[in-house]
Amino acid sequence: MFSKFFQNNFQINELFRLKNEIENKIKLENLNKKSNLKIIDLTESNPTKCDFDYSAYNLNALFSNKNNYNYRPSPNGTEELRESVKKYYEQRFKNSFSKIRFFKDNLFFTSGTSESYSHIFRLFCNPGDNILIPSPGYPLIFYLAQINSFKIKYYNIKYRDNHWDIDYNSLKSKLNKKTKCIVAINPNNPTGNYLRKDDIEKLINTCQINNLPLIIDEVFFDYNFNFNSELTINLFQEHNIPIFILNGLSKLVAMPQMKLGWIYFTANISMVDKIREKLEFICDTYLTVNTPIINATPEILKSGKIIQHQIKERISKNLNHLLNIEKNNEKFKILNYEGGWYAILKLKKNIDDDKFAIELLKEKNIFIYPGYFYDFKKSGFIVVSLIIPEIDFKKGIEGILQLLN
Repeated sequence: MFSKFFQNNFQINELFRLKNEIENKIKLENLNKKSNLKIIDLTESNPTKCDFDYSAYNLNALFSNKNNYNYRPSPNGTEELRESVKKYYEQRFKNSFSKIRFFKDNLFFTSGTSESYSHIFRLFCNPGDNILIPSPGYPLIFYLAQINSFKIKYYNIKYRDNHWDIDYNSLKSKLNKKTKCIVAINPNNPTGNYLRKDDIEKLINTCQINNLPLIIDEVFFDYNFNFNSELTINLFQEHNIPIFILNGLSKLVAMPQMKLGWIYFTANISMVDKIREKLEFICDTYLTVNTPIINATPEILKSGKIIQHQIKERISKNLNHLLNIEKNNEKFKILNYEGGWYAILKLKKNIDDDKFAIELLKEKNIFIYPGYFYDFKKSGFIVVSLIIPEIDFKKGIEGILQLLN
């Protein structure tokens, strides 16, 4: 009766089963003894649960807009919405925005990046076709492809000389006649590495040779440390292949609950109208973006730097805490951090990261992600969020050290 997709094994794994069990026990104990026990979740990436101050957005006023009572559906949003996104890119490329032609008609709005991916996949892929994505990486794209009857092929991101690099031999070896898109994450999640000028040139060249569109996911882009954003200007210029750039409110302004993302594309003049026409048809079929968030987003984007500053400050403090601990112990190494919301720790002993995560949860009530969740090829990696409150972060890292000792 059900589709082949649901023939996959979706049973909860041991780590999450154990987390649910411990959470239930803690609830009962807190209720009976009036204590305040909790699991320290070092994976928490929902910013609305990390004690940031959102008052600058003044959402009550924004969502009282009388225009919210009027429904004028459009896959391109309103003129004010398009102009606000254009201004975001103007600020980002403040030294070189004049070098590109930004077409507001090439903006399409979705309920989030997941839907943006799905729309672009539908634009180019037939059932059985494949999409190339980086590994290690976030598992979401795998499921998006599976739901839509497409296949995923992984190209490698390798850690060498103290930073992450795209393995272009791996990428080229995975290309075949069924490949329809190449996806790059900028910065990649969770490794946090940004695309350099050389990366962009190689990706565009590979796509041009193979006549493939390039999809660039930039949801974590603004959370960089010492990265020159002007390096990515080439992605916004016209090439012989379509380039799709994805972003949205979830990470950019730390508002995942507002469910607004966008697709901006560039292409040569012979393809622009065809892409617009087809994307408009797909977006118009679903029309998932609601009127209140369309009307509120221009003001939300104006205040976005305020919440970004809080998050960057939190990341900086938690990262510095990790770096100070790393100096005085030989238990783990922090892999090079360039941006995003996560840090990757390489355990220096020969430790099974899955067993370590389970033991840490059992003994210390601390929850972490083992590296295999993100398709790390070798064991001994753990991934922790850098945006959780500093007190919890310090307690969590202390628990990891105690168990390693």
